[in-house]
Amino acid sequence: VESKEIEDKIYHLKIQIPNYLIKNLCEPGSYVFLKDKNRDSVYFNTPISVMDVDEENNILEVVVVPRGIKTKPLVNCDYVTLKAPYFNGIFGVDKICKTKNSNCLVGLSGLSQVNSINVVRKLLENKNTVEVFINKNSIILEEVTEKLNNLGVNIHIIDIEEDKNFIIDYIKRN
Repeated sequence: VESKEIEDKIYHLKIQIPNYLIKNLCEPGSYVFLKDKNRDSVYFNTPISVMDVDEENNILEVVVVPRGIKTKPLVNCDYVTLKAPYFNGIFGVDKICKTKNSNCLVGLSGLSQVNSINVVRKLLENKNTVEVFINKNSIILEEVTEKLNNLGVNIHIIDIEEDKNFIIDYIKRN
């Protein structure tokens, strides 16, 4: 549906997908395999983390950094082949899904932000309070912070190294 450069050499892709895949791709740690339609070989399947899904319009959102022969064609084509759903794209998914009525801190740095939407959404569904800390010394994706803001969580932009004691104190207090 759309391929937009959101940072230098970082692309936000919106892909129309079948309705039956939507619910599965809302799970924390979901990922898909994408391939340019012009590649016949399965060796060109590239695992890509799910950023978000628009359930109403059947749109999958992913972020791609085009670096090699598998990812470069994805940002400039009109049609991709998708294999999905796949799970466990992040460690600790079972703990995330089982955490209820707790105070949670989500720490993000770099492109790990992409995985955070489904994680935060699941934590909120389970009646948790969620605070998000993003490392200011890495890329901060506006698309992610906007989605997190829409979920109603507090976002703190910090220097993870310099503010290490603050984070430790925050965890102890909360």
